[in-house]
Amino acid sequence: MLQSAIILLLIIFSFNSHAATDCTAIDDEMARSNCFDNQTGQSNKQLNTKFRSITKIEAPEDRLTYLTRVKPFKFIPYEPVYFMPVAFTNHPNSEPFTTIGEVGNEKFEVKFQISTRAKITDDILNKNIDLWFGYTQKSFWQLYNNASSPFRETNYKPELWFSLKTSQNIFGFTNRYMDLGITHESNGRGLTLSRSWNRAFVRFGLEYEDLSVTIMPWSRIDTDKIDNNPDIEKYVGRAEIRMIYKNEDRILAAVIRNNFNIDQNRGSYELNWVVPMSGNLKGVVQYFNGYGESLMDYDTRMGRLSIGLVIIDWL
Repeated sequence: MLQSAIILLLIIFSFNSHAATDCTAIDDEMARSNCFDNQTGQSNKQLNTKFRSITKIEAPEDRLTYLTRVKPFKFIPYEPVYFMPVAFTNHPNSEPFTTIGEVGNEKFEVKFQISTRAKITDDILNKNIDLWFGYTQKSFWQLYNNASSPFRETNYKPELWFSLKTSQNIFGFTNRYMDLGITHESNGRGLTLSRSWNRAFVRFGLEYEDLSVTIMPWSRIDTDKIDNNPDIEKYVGRAEIRMIYKNEDRILAAVIRNNFNIDQNRGSYELNWVVPMSGNLKGVVQYFNGYGESLMDYDTRMGRLSIGLVIIDWL
């Protein structure tokens, strides 16, 4: 700060000294006064230009580029964190629960999600490759059930992946990273309600101005002798595309999954409209249609409208 102040004073002094040298030799008083005024104005313009160049603030880095600069073991947002007290479906899937005598699958319930991730290590083998861990938990709570308000379903999803920093140009988009990893997803239930599967995935993070796109194809890894959700990839899909558009504090996010089967095409789409409310809280309206909103409903087509709050939004 002291050095910057001295530099600025020297600049001002040099401008004023130059002005005095040029103008004091003029005999006419009016012309000499105009000369001083002109020199002072030019000096101020030059000083402002130099000051702006010294104090110039760099533009914020791209959202996806930010991920490459996160320090190890610093937990940051992953998937959005939200709480939706109103989640409505006109046709709840009650069939899996009838075999064990559970009752009360109401049309209205509460849906919420928590999610985080952390970089485990930086620049593996001195290359632009990082190792990441992520965890997401999504729950469906039958709060309005008069019986006992049970949690109808909770899905747990830990992930581990390598991330390569890139800067490739693809059809006008900048590919910021490429991930290679594995993910396990299960509902923690037993017997006939047990659902789980493992996947290996590749993920590309693309960005163009205010639009972020992630493309993630996957392949199922069969590890269990007993498969409680056979052919899940034929319903949930074999790839996912996420598109996030941010306009100041408003967000439009879409998640599309598909099995790429022309004869029996299945998958899902999810639309989210996020608007600012108060402080860090944002309101969200979400509509889901298709298969796999929860593991319990992987082979049942659902349509659900949810309204609530976003605590941590899409990065």
